[in-house]
Amino acid sequence: MGLTYQASNRTIVHAAFAMLDDHNNTLVQENQNIRLSWPSGIAANLTNLDLGVPTTYLGNLPPASSLLGGLAPYASYGANPDNKIPYSLQYNAGVQQQLTNSVVMKLDYVGSVSRHQYIVPEANTALYPGPGPISDRQPFPQYGGPFSFSWNAAPGSYNALQAQLQKSLSNGLFFLASYTWSKSLDWQSDPYVNAEPNFYNLSSDWGPSDYNRTHMFVFSGLYQLPFGRGKSFLSSPNGFVQAVAGNWSLGTIITLNSGAPFNVLAGGDVANTGGPNQRAERTGASPYSATGFHQNSSDWLNKAAFAVPTSFTFGNERRNDLVGPTFKNVDFNASKSFPLYEDLNLQFRAEFFNFFNHTNYNNPDNGVQDGAFGQILSAAGPGREVQFALKLVF
Repeated sequence: MGLTYQASNRTIVHAAFAMLDDHNNTLVQENQNIRLSWPSGIAANLTNLDLGVPTTYLGNLPPASSLLGGLAPYASYGANPDNKIPYSLQYNAGVQQQLTNSVVMKLDYVGSVSRHQYIVPEANTALYPGPGPISDRQPFPQYGGPFSFSWNAAPGSYNALQAQLQKSLSNGLFFLASYTWSKSLDWQSDPYVNAEPNFYNLSSDWGPSDYNRTHMFVFSGLYQLPFGRGKSFLSSPNGFVQAVAGNWSLGTIITLNSGAPFNVLAGGDVANTGGPNQRAERTGASPYSATGFHQNSSDWLNKAAFAVPTSFTFGNERRNDLVGPTFKNVDFNASKSFPLYEDLNLQFRAEFFNFFNHTNYNNPDNGVQDGAFGQILSAAGPGREVQFALKLVF
């Protein structure tokens, strides 16, 4: 449902609401196997089977025990038989204001809430941390250990202020500036990654999405230089001056984004539950500042702020509560058109990606037991790239 209201000749107010669901979520996969009959049926792997040449037929089938040979099946996948339908409520409201004949400003609130989203946590882990064999604390030890579990259970939310300033092409200038201030929250951002360390307390993973960026700014623009025939300067050039100085355009795209979220990992199954991605222990010190510590690409985190959790416990580090390096990039292009015949033009383009050759970094090593813990080991994206092109426009 959408609504648009023209409040004045220069002002428009708009709002919208949508409800979307996914009836077919994993439908094909779940209908192709027996996961939906959990826990009485489950996808299983059987090993060490060597039956040789068949000697039995439908009228003389052996008992199941003879096929399994006394082996217990190892569960590889399960699913909730009562999975609910995932859905999302999405809504927005905003105002669009014409400032001049060529400049328009737009402000929007954009939000959404999601429920019963598909995730695949690691099930059948130990019910609680502790010493000794994990199987002694598992709810279903007969299935051989933890396994992936399809579950429509996860929530999500998104809230944002989106601002946009656009100038339509006039006097040779066009630009579009966009800014977003937002927050995205969920339990698990990639539905196919077994990420939650504690299957029995999934809500403790509520935190910033892996793709959350608090601030995002993009500016794109194009300027047709005022030189050459019919322009403000050199408006009556000879053929040589027109060929050199006329019909040039300059363009750019500037991108500035906040860093990506991450958290520090414990470096193993410290809780002894069989669960993945267990997180470190916070010591109380600041992760970004300390006496004698200066944040840089070699030391992005204050190592004294993190420690390995006490044996047989979960660390108190929250999911995605840290922020990595920002992303900054400037692309630039210059183009010149050569009129050939009526509407036929040959265009030369020189394009520079990452014009200033700025190094953007990935998040640092986040394993508290790693030798390189806290260090940034790789760059995000290439350095400067330059390409030249000829385009025939007709």
